Amino acid sequence: MTQFTITELGKFHGSVSVPQISGKNVVWRNSNANESKIFFYNGNKTIEISNTDGSNPQISGDKVVWSGVDSEGDREIFVYNGKETIQLTDNSVDDIYPQISGDNIVWNVDTTKGMTIFLDDGQNIIQLNNENSSNTWPKIFGDNVAWTTHDPDKKTELFLYNGEETIQVSQNLYQHIYRFQISEDNVVWTALDSTGKKQIFLYDSEKTIQISGNDKTKNYSSSVKIKKDIWQDKLSSPENKTFFNYSKKTIQLGRIMNDIFGGDTNYYDPQISGKNVIWKSERNLFLYNGRESIKLDNKGKDVYGSSLKISGNNIVWKADDSDGDKEIFFHGGEGTIQLTNNNVIDYAPQISGHNTVWVNGGNPSSEIFFSNGTEVLQITNNNTNDVLPYIDGNNIVWLNKDELITSVMLATFNDTKSSSTPQSDRPTQIMNTSAILVLGLIFVYLCQKLIANS
Repeated sequence: MTQFTITELGKFHGSVSVPQISGKNVVWRNSNANESKIFFYNGNKTIEISNTDGSNPQISGDKVVWSGVDSEGDREIFVYNGKETIQLTDNSVDDIYPQISGDNIVWNVDTTKGMTIFLDDGQNIIQLNNENSSNTWPKIFGDNVAWTTHDPDKKTELFLYNGEETIQVSQNLYQHIYRFQISEDNVVWTALDSTGKKQIFLYDSEKTIQISGNDKTKNYSSSVKIKKDIWQDKLSSPENKTFFNYSKKTIQLGRIMNDIFGGDTNYYDPQISGKNVIWKSERNLFLYNGRESIKLDNKGKDVYGSSLKISGNNIVWKADDSDGDKEIFFHGGEGTIQLTNNNVIDYAPQISGHNTVWVNGGNPSSEIFFSNGTEVLQITNNNTNDVLPYIDGNNIVWLNKDELITSVMLATFNDTKSSSTPQSDRPTQIMNTSAILVLGLIFVYLCQKLIANS
């Protein structure tokens, strides 16, 4: 028997941001013409944790981080630690775009010279780059932070801070890095090769390799040396004055080739989980499993790269099926299955482990559906629109919208199936087994008597 426990976390007028989930903890932003507030559900109740015109709330466990306006009118970083809200930064510039993973928080400081990246590792606040750099928004996973910046030749390079030192993981000879993702201390990105084609590169915590390609690409290796430098952070709080040693590191860049890529020229939209990477080309879908690159049977056509999601070696995506309908597909390591088959649009898939959630854009309303890898279940069934689902383990959060009100909803999937027998059932089973054995012996005895009499 399976079922969902569904909880309404709150009803709101105005705009509600996409809810973020970590376990049963959920955070979201509600704003209107007059104010913007951040709300937090802690597994038991919903509380308001900010009315500082907060934006971009992010969550990890019971900790929430966001950028809000202080009394002086500039943006600062605020943190809710599960008990209270504290102001992490206090300066005269804008601190924006915070990200959180465990106790680690990273954000950008917008100065007149450029974007500067700072990291709070729970003990110290560290400046990760030069303040006059041109950087993208950083991404964080545990102690690891990745970002891109332009070198003196205006080429984009990718950097990784691994908790101890900063290393340059790319050697971009052809101007541009398009997109990057981080998982643990592994980073994947798209960049141009010597022919001007988009390829997928992976830094696997030891070396950089090209995991997509064509038969014209040659093997090569090169060394990238990073100059030693020391930067001091610019936070106004004296106790936060720390120094960061941008240490020297030499890494080897190598390319590996696989003949299965014949015919494809460009590769897009990489997603990563551990050392597993998924990406697409014009016609195919690929998985790198930490050892080799494999072309998947995507059982459809026109895979939508923005829908690709990966968790471990489980993958979900949206693609057009043979009838041209937009359906949801799942690959769990043993083959690809089509989760949906209808004449409406299925979209916005999300995945956590082997659990998958998506939106069925039916008529008159859109509904939320769920799969645990063995069956497909419908979570919602109403006359309003259920949209923007996100999942963490067995917990799913989404928005329910009617004309005036937006509700934040949480569902927990309760799987009561078990491979072991419940303790209370075992005595009964033992008695039943014994009774069957006795009856069998009696049957054998009667058969022998019948044969003897005959």
